[in-house]
Amino acid sequence: MILGDLLRQAVEAFHGGRLDEARRMCVLGVSHAPWEGRFHRLLGVCLYNQGDLGGAALQFRRLVVLDPADPMAWSLVQRGMAANGDAAGLERASAAAVRLDPLDPTAFTMRARIASGRGDHALAIASSRQAIAVRPNDSEALSCAALALQGAGLLNDSVPAFRRALAVTPRDANLLNLLGISLQRLGRYAEAASVYQQAILLAPAMADYLGNLGAAFYQGNRFQDARVVLGLAAAADPSNHLVPNTMGLVLGHLSAPSEAIRSFRRAVALRPDRPDPFVNMAQAHLGCGEAAHALAMNRLARIQAPNDPVSAANGLMYLNYDPAADPETVAALHREWAREHADPLTPQGHFATHWDGERRIRVGYVSADFWWHSVSYFFEPLLDAHDRARVEIFCYSDSRQQDVVSERLQAKSDHWRRTIGRGDAEVFDMIRADGIDVLVDLGGHTADNRLRVFARRPAPVQVTWLGYPHSTGVGAIGYRISDAITDPAPEADGWNAERVVRLPGGFHCYRPHVSVEPAADPPSRAAGHVTFGSFNNMAKLNEPLLSAWADLLGRVEGSRLLLKGRGFVDPGVAGRHREFFQKRGIDPSRLSLVTYLGSQTDHLRAYDGIDIALDSFPYNGTTTTCEALWMGVPVIGLLGRGHAGRVGASLLSQLGLLDLIAADPADYVDTAVRLARDPARLARLRSDLRPRMLASTLCDAPFLARKLEAAYVEMLLLASQAAKSASSRPSVAGQPPGPGWR
Repeated sequence: MILGDLLRQAVEAFHGGRLDEARRMCVLGVSHAPWEGRFHRLLGVCLYNQGDLGGAALQFRRLVVLDPADPMAWSLVQRGMAANGDAAGLERASAAAVRLDPLDPTAFTMRARIASGRGDHALAIASSRQAIAVRPNDSEALSCAALALQGAGLLNDSVPAFRRALAVTPRDANLLNLLGISLQRLGRYAEAASVYQQAILLAPAMADYLGNLGAAFYQGNRFQDARVVLGLAAAADPSNHLVPNTMGLVLGHLSAPSEAIRSFRRAVALRPDRPDPFVNMAQAHLGCGEAAHALAMNRLARIQAPNDPVSAANGLMYLNYDPAADPETVAALHREWAREHADPLTPQGHFATHWDGERRIRVGYVSADFWWHSVSYFFEPLLDAHDRARVEIFCYSDSRQQDVVSERLQAKSDHWRRTIGRGDAEVFDMIRADGIDVLVDLGGHTADNRLRVFARRPAPVQVTWLGYPHSTGVGAIGYRISDAITDPAPEADGWNAERVVRLPGGFHCYRPHVSVEPAADPPSRAAGHVTFGSFNNMAKLNEPLLSAWADLLGRVEGSRLLLKGRGFVDPGVAGRHREFFQKRGIDPSRLSLVTYLGSQTDHLRAYDGIDIALDSFPYNGTTTTCEALWMGVPVIGLLGRGHAGRVGASLLSQLGLLDLIAADPADYVDTAVRLARDPARLARLRSDLRPRMLASTLCDAPFLARKLEAAYVEMLLLASQAAKSASSRPSVAGQPPGPGWR
């Protein structure tokens, strides 16, 4: 048989689906005419389609040796190299293919994939766009462009890119899944869930798609739906460690912390090298009031990911709950975090301000809590009270939650920027483009913070205020807003990387989101016994605090203790707390453990059942203290050392309730006992506290706004002076010049 006939029959067999027959003929052809590239090409394609990737790559390499100027040969080599995992060979082949045929979209697509694989997203985007320019409806090029944009963190651009690719291949389940990932990262959870559901209809057995749908339901607060879908995902692929990890998060929000911890343990068993389940387990333990366990789990997370700034920041946050932590050690650890994760991002030298003293100051507030979160109770009054003739307000919202409070805050801002899903570099560019004069962090080391944006110094004056009970440790943040009680001079100056701005009359202004009138009388008048209570986050409950409460119940005959926390719905958590008091001689029937209440109105009405509120220590309440006072309930506080343990004293001082501030745990119990034995004063306070609070600086938003605005002006003037004199003296990045704030 002549070679031409052999090649023709091999081609016919290939197109007829008879790959074994075509492969045998090609092997025969190669043995008789090794110089004939067409046999090598067809043999390589046969092997490729039969899954022999190494054999296919060999034939394609032989093909380019025979004709190194054949762009099609190089294109096939690229496919062989890619399938065989030969990254270096693929890169060389792609470069050759691009040189030989600049109009071949495959070459550009392959180059884009190589660039994405090594993290060169800019080259990946450019190469995929070159491929699209040659062939606008090439599905592979369109997919590659969308993936490159997603990999670069340009999620807003990746969404239309994925939709364009899906317009060409609408039944591509993987593309739908990838589009869902971008939407989910952007906080568009309902859209993401819809896209994942489309992918599941096309590929119902894909556990990854089910897991992603469950995560989207979780983030969209559809917890019961998430639980069902994640159960299906676990059944489809019991080895997928992400599913029990997400399930644990869902169970935590369904107030089942013990079940959540067990689910996180299953995730650890599947992937003990992953930090995520340890991070989440730490949070679950904290929600049960087990700060020591939380710190232990966080240490395990950091072993798995020693360079992860998020788990390191969580560890800092947990220290605020630890009764054994001292302010000096906590301050040192915050600075250590900044040295590792923030300071290397900070440019050297002073940042010249463009504020001329005449135009409005552009103030940017950065937070992940612009929703019905405790931060909003204090931020919204300031937003209303700011003098818009003096300041122009920009809000940079990283809030995953969007609700009526978010809508109100957005309507009250001059400019609203949604930053969720955007990388730090992109947010930095946004702030610079807005020309912000004063940038204010409202989150510190809480979830979804942007401290690494602040580290890059997008604004000449940078401030932290309100949302975190400690210094950030970040040198690029020049100032911290506080007061003389919460951060007393000079002791607290050594605990802050920022220069402390101590506002006279306090640094909070409270306003509830719903209107509820306090009860006319304390409950003891009808019940015949005093009821103490605390609605503080369960994470703030610890052994010294609970011991003080047990001592108090022992000294006030017949008294009761009402505690509210979502974790009490878990029988194990509730049982441990009852057992704690029983071991100290307190009948568990004297405890009332309340779980989640359906509305904010119900929550405030629950204060009607308390005579005296007990603040937590060493981490005081802030919103809970204000709520209790607002509802006519006096609060017993303890003056601690650091910011977290002194903010309660600041709030009580603003109302002139100095006699309710204790010096130590023994005095704390004594103070509560004295008040419990004074029913006449309890009755007076029930009627007097709301008017007293309204007349105080704690509810005077214009007073706070004027203080902050004056501070912003002085900070800008000092920054301007420093920039002008920077050429005549050395500068230290991030440190504000001028005299100390007192």
